[in-house]
Amino acid sequence: PITVPNRDTWVAERARIVEHARARVMAATTVGRVHEPEPPETPPWQRGRAGTAVGRAVHAVLQSVDLATGEGVESLAAAQADAEGVPDRRSDITRAVRAALGSDAVRAAVASKRFWREVYVGAEVNGVVLEGFIDLLFERQDGLVVVDYKTDRVDGAAGVSDHYRLQAGAYAAALGETLGQKVAACTFVFVGSGTAVEIDIPDLPAAVRDVHAALEDW
Repeated sequence: PITVPNRDTWVAERARIVEHARARVMAATTVGRVHEPEPPETPPWQRGRAGTAVGRAVHAVLQSVDLATGEGVESLAAAQADAEGVPDRRSDITRAVRAALGSDAVRAAVASKRFWREVYVGAEVNGVVLEGFIDLLFERQDGLVVVDYKTDRVDGAAGVSDHYRLQAGAYAAALGETLGQKVAACTFVFVGSGTAVEIDIPDLPAAVRDVHAALEDW
């Protein structure tokens, strides 16, 4: 019979190679939870997206509505509310979208004339593929600016958890690896109250360093 010499060694080496070849993928939105139990597998098209029906509807409208004029926002909100099975939340979705459209961050993006929506980003950082969708990305003189819409309610910077800070750092790290460009700022626009609360993440380079550190032993 044919035998495989040093079979145990061969099996161990094969397992090592397979494990090394298997990509470790993490959504940018979950970097702040690297040591928590893993959530159920999320379909690729929903990774990094808003986790509630209203949140998904708000994001979908902001993906297609005219950011400068807001034209047709009511009909778009109604269509997305129906699609998400929450027709009774049409007015909430409309208010949230209008709040985002009126925010300084969105106005700055429109004024820049160099902005992109629903930008997929994926890059290897410390052996982990960080991926996610950036709601709004625009360019200004000092670098790129990430804008992320949230349908949570917050009163101010004190309500922003470290989870959001690491999410910002993950976007900046992935963009830096992919484009080789500086990310000057990351702004979270909270619209859950119907009024935009805009929070810039301070010391973004430090947040990027913390993302690298968080991924080291994941």
